Amino acid sequence: TLCLRCPEPMSSWARRVWEPMAQELGSEAFLHAAADEQRPAMERLRAIEILTEKFNGLDSDLLATLARSPRPAVRARAAWSLGRSQTRTPRVSLLEQFLSDTEPFVVRCGLEACLGADQQTMADLAGPLAKALGHDDMYVRQAAMRAVIRADEDTYQEIAVEAAPTGWQAGISLAFVYAARHEGLDAYTLDVAMRVLTGNHPAELKRQAVRLLEVGLGTCGP
Repeated sequence: TLCLRCPEPMSSWARRVWEPMAQELGSEAFLHAAADEQRPAMERLRAIEILTEKFNGLDSDLLATLARSPRPAVRARAAWSLGRSQTRTPRVSLLEQFLSDTEPFVVRCGLEACLGADQQTMADLAGPLAKALGHDDMYVRQAAMRAVIRADEDTYQEIAVEAAPTGWQAGISLAFVYAARHEGLDAYTLDVAMRVLTGNHPAELKRQAVRLLEVGLGTCGP
């Protein structure tokens, strides 16, 4: 319990307290703590963090269990752990579950878990990534854009084909990604921005289009 409740756990003085205890207890104690739905959420989050940092992450069975937890914070921390313990080849079926979660924060953590993934994983997740580009939550869209920027050309085109027909929100996100992949003055990005600015669209979408216009002009730099 002291390991899970230690204040300021990332500080040097706190580490001198909980790290020796964690090593002595071993991973099993923290696996049980992370899976225990009766424990306070903060203790479970710390158990996940300790397992990730000190014991090579969570095993696939526990990740699958935590992905179904009724507590969004636990699901989000499990997604975080997946991205740090299986960085290059995170389990696609688990990522798909996180990316389809009803809580935006969980989706965002799942997208951030994709940032180190190899290109095959990115290709396998083309559908969920396309959907995330049009998400209602701004932070989810931003995380999706960061992930899609990393995709190879074939995967990017597949994502674009799926995302573009879903609406202008996804279209703007795709244009931001395109601009990031093609530096400097960009006619395609400018065209998307102007279509939104001159069309009958909500003010929030037009606000995004103004920023897109700046990006398409090379962020108004030299």
